[in-house]
Amino acid sequence: MSKYVSTYSCRINDDQDESMNKKYRRFQMNKLIDETLEMNRRLNKYEIFQRKTLNLVFMGKSGIGKKTISNVLENPFYISSPSKLYYENTQIDLHPISIQNCHFNQPNWICCLNILSTCEIMKKTKKIIDKCVQEDLTHIHFFAFVCNFQKNLDEQEINSLKFIVKNYSFLQKYFYLIFTHCEETNSIERNDKLKEFFQCEHLQQYHFEEFFNEKIFFLGSLRSQLLSSPDKTLFQEQFNKICLMRNIFLDFLSNLNPNDYFHIEQISSWNNCHIF
Repeated sequence: MSKYVSTYSCRINDDQDESMNKKYRRFQMNKLIDETLEMNRRLNKYEIFQRKTLNLVFMGKSGIGKKTISNVLENPFYISSPSKLYYENTQIDLHPISIQNCHFNQPNWICCLNILSTCEIMKKTKKIIDKCVQEDLTHIHFFAFVCNFQKNLDEQEINSLKFIVKNYSFLQKYFYLIFTHCEETNSIERNDKLKEFFQCEHLQQYHFEEFFNEKIFFLGSLRSQLLSSPDKTLFQEQFNKICLMRNIFLDFLSNLNPNDYFHIEQISSWNNCHIF
């Protein structure tokens, strides 16, 4: 028995020694890394980031502010173009951008956004989008119907929303509502106006509120009037609101799971889709 205990004790001591050796080697390695960090800062010109990619589709009328959203996400100082009476834009715009959250727990992290902006309801445009979605942008993480918060939704927009809710329940998880031109409003004004819209007696039967289920974002941009009439107070007021709304939206996107997406092969009737 004593011989067995002696052998067992020896094995325990060997294990303890090996564990201590591992800790010591790890300590030495960490010390070595710390000592060479400054050298790394001087010599290593290329910082490596963890990356996740999200594909977003913005749809809505021409001139509604879809491209402006992409520009503001890329640069909060972006100044929107003056509004026009007529927009002749039938092209599909694909805007790739990358964002890094400097306050994130993991600094070596970057989120890549592929933003596809579409014009609304044209057969030629629909064909282009179908090709793009089927061949070029096959994994969709985020669909958004974009509206101008400063203008009433017209009949075409209401009909588009009705069609989406009625025919695309399978997209509900990935479908959102974005209101642009919100840089001159506060959160109370936005929520009151949105509540009024959802509670409109004529629209309640279409269940817009249930479909979007608070999946609604507000965004804005610096107005072009600041170029012709610079005003520090107005600039700061708009910029503060823009940054707050932009941060909310980017925080949401940064927390999306890149493996949770919609693929057109999930349904067989995509070619009959008239959503765009």
